Amino acid sequence: MAAGRRALAAEIIGGCEAALAIAVAHTSARVQYGRSIATFQAVRHRLAEAHVAVESLRSELTVAWGSAGQADGGAWAARLVKLRAGLAQAEVMRHAVQVCGAMGLSLESELHRFVARTAALDLLLGDHRTLAEQLGTELLAGAELEPVVAI
Repeated sequence: MAAGRRALAAEIIGGCEAALAIAVAHTSARVQYGRSIATFQAVRHRLAEAHVAVESLRSELTVAWGSAGQADGGAWAARLVKLRAGLAQAEVMRHAVQVCGAMGLSLESELHRFVARTAALDLLLGDHRTLAEQLGTELLAGAELEPVVAI
């Protein structure tokens, strides 16, 4: 199940990257008040937050794949990266839809496909809310926190 969770997280990253690329292209092409809306600070901040979510998830997935050789097969890291993938997809899609406006959910834009697909992928093998609850319950019950990354 750990390998499946890591694979789902990888596919969610791909969907988030595609959605972010669509949002960047849309905001670069859309002109308001005589300039591209990509130059507005509020739009840039949303796109930057989405970019950070994708890049941090990519780093966490690299660590999760590296932990596959542990005694438990990297199950802890796999659950953690799947949880983070669900959180990241929610954030990226929220920002992408916001900067694209109603176009983001219309059939004229491909963005709606990535919104639906990544949300469906989050539900497979435990959605981010369920995984957060499970991991939190285990920690409160005294489970050992496995190191995910060495500093």
